[in-house]
Amino acid sequence: MGGTSLRGGSGRIVGTVVGAILLSVIGNILNLTSIISVHLNAAVQGVVIVAVAYLQRGRR
Repeated sequence: MGGTSLRGGSGRIVGTVVGAILLSVIGNILNLTSIISVHLNAAVQGVVIVAVAYLQRGRR
């Protein structure tokens, strides 16, 4: 999620910053809505990261 591929290659700082902002927004939304426990926010963010890495594996 962001600018650099896990297999190497080139990336941009803008993509990394956007990815970090998206993870922060997801965490804030989960905290404000109280959909799940505060302790599970990191787990949800981890699932998002794994899902994005899975979806991007065929792109590069």
